[in-house]
Amino acid sequence: MASVAALPERFVAATTMRDKLRVMIECLVGFIGTNPTYSLAGLETWNMTRSLPGRLRLVAERASGGDHIRDFLAEGQRNGEFGEFDPRVVAVMIRQAVDAAVLEAAIDPDIDMTAFAAQLVLMFDRVTRRDP
Repeated sequence: MASVAALPERFVAATTMRDKLRVMIECLVGFIGTNPTYSLAGLETWNMTRSLPGRLRLVAERASGGDHIRDFLAEGQRNGEFGEFDPRVVAVMIRQAVDAAVLEAAIDPDIDMTAFAAQLVLMFDRVTRRDP
């Protein structure tokens, strides 16, 4: 759990939104790599939450501003660090990429999750980058 436990400290220490995005991805995927069974159990629990009636709670949370990743991305756009993209779509893609990391760790116990995280960081850096 060290990867996720380090997230708040590393997140606050990051000086740019781009660095914060990198830290978020690295910590989440790092946790998955060191805790694949726990992560899979968490994903399965989350999948159950997404079924009705849990879905109704999720809709209510979103309606009350409960999408922290989307809000983070929108903040990066407002302050000029991120380019033009739909924060909601990219937030969904980040969550799905993390879910995919959980499944990959469950399928292949020898997967290099550091390399997996590096590819996700590169991909989301490109998606969020401002045009020169």
